[in-house]
Amino acid sequence: MIEKSTIFEDKIKSSLEKHRKILTEILKVSDKFGVRTYLVGGFIRDVVLEIETADIDLVVEGDTYELSQELRRILRGKNYKYIENFGTASFDIEFYGKVYRIDFARARREEYPIPGEHPKVSFVDDVRVDLLRRDFSINAIAIEFDQNLNFKFIDVVGGLDDLMAKKIKILHKMSIADDPTRILRGVRISLKTGFEIDQGVIESLEIAKKIGAFKNVHGSRFFSEMKITAKEDFFDKFIEKLKELNVLISIHPALDINVYNFSGDWQDKIAELILRVSPESRYEIASFFGVPKSISKRLEKLSRV
Repeated sequence: MIEKSTIFEDKIKSSLEKHRKILTEILKVSDKFGVRTYLVGGFIRDVVLEIETADIDLVVEGDTYELSQELRRILRGKNYKYIENFGTASFDIEFYGKVYRIDFARARREEYPIPGEHPKVSFVDDVRVDLLRRDFSINAIAIEFDQNLNFKFIDVVGGLDDLMAKKIKILHKMSIADDPTRILRGVRISLKTGFEIDQGVIESLEIAKKIGAFKNVHGSRFFSEMKITAKEDFFDKFIEKLKELNVLISIHPALDINVYNFSGDWQDKIAELILRVSPESRYEIASFFGVPKSISKRLEKLSRV
């Protein structure tokens, strides 16, 4: 029987070589600060599936602040952002004419005392523990690599199996209840990859609805997921699937809307979505999502058409 890692090996090797300059600098600086850094999550998934990606996701066993600041300086990064409570950092770099987003997350454990609200975070500096907090098994795979770009998979939840089976699976039955935004992410990944959403995801969604987890999520978190998908060409199907799963009205009762023919750039699509809400609820939805002024202006303009 051919090992899963063997099947994916050539694709990973090719991608690591493509990003050699970035990855070797990451290792050099990691060694300097005495931390260990791994590739993780969506980057690995997209490489294996041969989906073009501009995001490099990293998990760090150790503090991310000095590491990310030093790498930002060396790689001439822009738009630096650091969130101390979650141990996350990010910046953009231009590499061979393409803009990449480099994301760092300190390895951590998460607990959700109140479903839907931000989790209680504790840093554990163990990549294997960190993988257990992830949303879907196909995003819970890490890669350890060295300066010669030799690498090995770290897969504690069967993510490689699910990549082969083209399945989107959660790690435990309370996953969507813990963070309802995960269902938006799952639908987006399904549409992007053609993967099947596992029945366990739907069962977890129903638990989230039943215990009222959606009410505990700040609207801006739903908006962030919608913004990402509005930049794709399958936004219509995305919104249609959310309506089919009764996710839209779980997010907000006013989002019982028509779900077809969204056009224009991502801001036009979001503005059009809000315009399909009843007139008396549009301001409430815009405020709930926390839309930027650029979309508010488009709403005003489109409302007059």
